[in-house]
Amino acid sequence: MQDLDERLASLEQQLDEKHKAELECLHAQLEQSIPEKAKASPTLLNLRQIQQNLARMKKYADAHETQQRALELEAKEQEVWSEKRANKIAAQESALILKQKKEKEGLESRMQKTCEELKQQKAVVIKTLRLKYDNIKKQMGNTRKMQAVKDKRMGQTSVAMHAATRGSKEFSRTASRSLSKSGTFTRAKWVADTLKSHWK
Repeated sequence: MQDLDERLASLEQQLDEKHKAELECLHAQLEQSIPEKAKASPTLLNLRQIQQNLARMKKYADAHETQQRALELEAKEQEVWSEKRANKIAAQESALILKQKKEKEGLESRMQKTCEELKQQKAVVIKTLRLKYDNIKKQMGNTRKMQAVKDKRMGQTSVAMHAATRGSKEFSRTASRSLSKSGTFTRAKWVADTLKSHWK
């Protein structure tokens, strides 16, 4: 996720730099294409013509007065034009800024969508891994239980076999002793009978 955040931040920075360059380029184009000096109005041109005529007629006072009126009108027209020019430049720059804003919003929307998709994919992977872990843990638990039951059964069988073997040995020893005693009694009786028959 850190790599993704860095990548998204880099894309956003690149877009900001691109927008800044576009805005500077547009401003330069507008400054060159839209003249700073206002175009003289017909009224202003007429006053200048009158001024020149009065000067040729050597009516310098009237010519000077007309010149002042022309200068005042020119200043007013320049003020109006400068404001109009600034508004025109601002309008075109605002249109570009709005377009850039939508472009950035689109990028941010795609970035957010990408982040959400990655978060969902990560959640699915984590859930899958947890399920696998739980299954393996459960299987290991079952295996241990089965092994414990098997070991218990084997232990019981071993004890039983040991007891049976021990019992068999005890039985053999007892039987041997019994047979030995029985054999001795039989021989003693045979000797007595033989002696009795001899003395007769």
